Amino acid sequence: MILKKEQSYITEVLKQIKSKEAKKYVEAELRHHIQETKRTFIKSGLTEEEADEKATVQMGNPTKLGMELNQLHRPRIDWMMLTLLVVTFGMGT
Repeated sequence: MILKKEQSYITEVLKQIKSKEAKKYVEAELRHHIQETKRTFIKSGLTEEEADEKATVQMGNPTKLGMELNQLHRPRIDWMMLTLLVVTFGMGT
């Protein structure tokens, strides 16, 4: 079950990521990690709400994490295709 704290955390992280493709993967990974951490806290005796709170706090600042993940998942430029495109345009004039 996804609680408000978990969803708001993930939403805040995803706001910082520009790549639409990366957002899907990051969201799935964050959900999985938070769920696993929550299960551990619940097994240790916490309620689901308490576990949700602790799991999201343990993940750290969502804005900072999002900015770091944005740097990691920047789209790469295919320099060969760009060069061929420029050469083609240059030959066409």
